[in-house]
Amino acid sequence: MRARSVSGCFGGEVVRAQVGHPRSLSGVDVLRLAVTPVKAEPDGFQVQIWVNDVEMTAAGAGMGMDPYDVLIPSNRFAADDAPQTIPVARCTCGVYGCGSTDVQISKVPSGIQWEWRIEVPMDRSPIFEPAAYEREIERVAQDHSWETPVRTAGRLVLTSIDNEELPAGLRFDWVANNWRRPESFQVCLRNGSSHQIFIDVDWVNRSPEELSKEVRRLLVDTDPKEWTATWSSIQRSDSPPTMASERWTQVRF
Repeated sequence: MRARSVSGCFGGEVVRAQVGHPRSLSGVDVLRLAVTPVKAEPDGFQVQIWVNDVEMTAAGAGMGMDPYDVLIPSNRFAADDAPQTIPVARCTCGVYGCGSTDVQISKVPSGIQWEWRIEVPMDRSPIFEPAAYEREIERVAQDHSWETPVRTAGRLVLTSIDNEELPAGLRFDWVANNWRRPESFQVCLRNGSSHQIFIDVDWVNRSPEELSKEVRRLLVDTDPKEWTATWSSIQRSDSPPTMASERWTQVRF
């Protein structure tokens, strides 16, 4: 391994070890993925990546991506006929963009190839045997043993409601417990580049499955004017979203 310097969160340098040429004993690159906790974030998790038993996200930008970024609602590790680029690591502060590692996933004659981008954790592009690769990415996508109740609810919400089912112009931004009221699950919707809209559903006497069904009822089957919602202007304006009613209130951060 060799050392390399990358920019830190506050302009300093963070020195990390770049992996040279890790290879399995068989000569074929082997991928392993796992969802693990992030101690610095409440209910935080990351997808860690091992290539031939060497962990890549720490050697790249520093920390794996949140499962909601790469596994949920869809498995972005899947190889398509056309090459695609996905994020695989972020800064240890939790922000992708402060530190970033991407991979371009391509089907090549010899298998599934990863080409590293931005903060590169190793100095070659691993190539995985297709059947083994597909088994591993399917295994981690189907393994929900790491989930807390709020993460189960979030997965069920994000996988059961398509953005196309939401009222026109809205899409999911994030889902999590309300940090001010942890007894409440909060959905944040993005209205283009103008507003964020927040909808809370109480956990009281609800399982993750029951809560996700209530979220679906509100978002898909209920007129937005009937929502009890809060909103924030991304543009620092006091003008509410056009779909807002008197039941909606503004919040400032």
